[in-house]
Amino acid sequence: MNPLEHFLASIDPHLRPVVVEVAKQLPRLPRHLLNIARHIHYSPSVIASRLHLSEPTVRKYIDMLYSKLNLKDHPAVQNFNRATIIVLAIVYWQLKSSL
Repeated sequence: MNPLEHFLASIDPHLRPVVVEVAKQLPRLPRHLLNIARHIHYSPSVIASRLHLSEPTVRKYIDMLYSKLNLKDHPAVQNFNRATIIVLAIVYWQLKSSL
């Protein structure tokens, strides 16, 4: 089993297709939203500080990010944290790019 398969096997089976779909969309994001995605595991205030943006701007970008990645009202993600899905998708995307 390669690292990518091992990683996918470790994710909840209901969540796997969502993670893969979000990962496919990451390269198409505008640069500012991709930067937000890469920092999504931090609070909006920390993201704002790190990226030299205002907190309201970060909150607006996070909302845009969820919309662009179809995570706002996606039925499969109701029981999961959207930021966690994005983090998993970024790891998947990076693993896939390194193979």
